[in-house]
Amino acid sequence: MNNKKRLNKAIKSAREINEMVSLILDKTKIDYSSLENADKIINEYNKVIFAYLSIIIEHHRSIIELTNVRQLSALALMRPLYESYIRTVWLTSCISEKTVKASLQLFHELEDGKFPTLRTMCEDIDIIFNIKGNEENLNAFARELEVNKRLLHSYTHGGAHLIAIVNHHQDRYTYKEMMDVLKVINDYILGATQAYLGTLENVDLAEEVLAILWKKII
Repeated sequence: MNNKKRLNKAIKSAREINEMVSLILDKTKIDYSSLENADKIINEYNKVIFAYLSIIIEHHRSIIELTNVRQLSALALMRPLYESYIRTVWLTSCISEKTVKASLQLFHELEDGKFPTLRTMCEDIDIIFNIKGNEENLNAFARELEVNKRLLHSYTHGGAHLIAIVNHHQDRYTYKEMMDVLKVINDYILGATQAYLGTLENVDLAEEVLAILWKKII
């Protein structure tokens, strides 16, 4: 199978993942305002998390649709998707006064300058996951950011990497690049979905849809 066929197969798989996550979001959507004795702060906090997953779904879908027609534009969406993914995991994993305050600022459309940097959020997440994980995954989020931050910046801001793609455009190179991108964004949307499902009070429902999701992907 040549690279073009592999890429089209990867696109098809990514579309299926996107459709599945979209269905999960619809299935688990809650009208928090209708809940009796609902805690206003918790409701607003959860709505921000829900909104971030919605943003991730849209960026993920846009990258898929742009892959074969507007590759550079697809790559430009990598960083905003990644940032939304990190914020989703941070908000769901590191619940504290800091995360609640940041989310409420966003909910009420206030200046979000108080939101931590990507590095800070990754370090906060790692503290939580280091406790739960194993040595191989120690500081995984911070390490991934360190490896990829220059590339993500280049993708979004028209850096040297995009210039190189334009000046040395070869099918073998660009098809491989986009297959790698699709794999990464699939990991991000799945990770964000898992984080979102962890916030649901209905544990049985969360486990049910998560099992369906992973069965579909694997």
